[in-house]
Amino acid sequence: MAQYKIPVIPGDGIGPEITQVARECIDALGVDIGWEILEAGEPALEKFNKPLPDNLIESIKENKICLK
Repeated sequence: MAQYKIPVIPGDGIGPEITQVARECIDALGVDIGWEILEAGEPALEKFNKPLPDNLIESIKENKICLK
């Protein structure tokens, strides 16, 4: 298990590409991070019937960080 867990909301449009590059830059630092990919906005609305699902809010509260 990773030392740190960071929730990630990739977004849409160019969001996923930018988020992936940001993750690669952070990973290059050698910090032991477990990335937790979560959905928000329209994809979450379609899947969970709410734009900010409970699992997303809980993960951010628990980890006190989020990459968006």
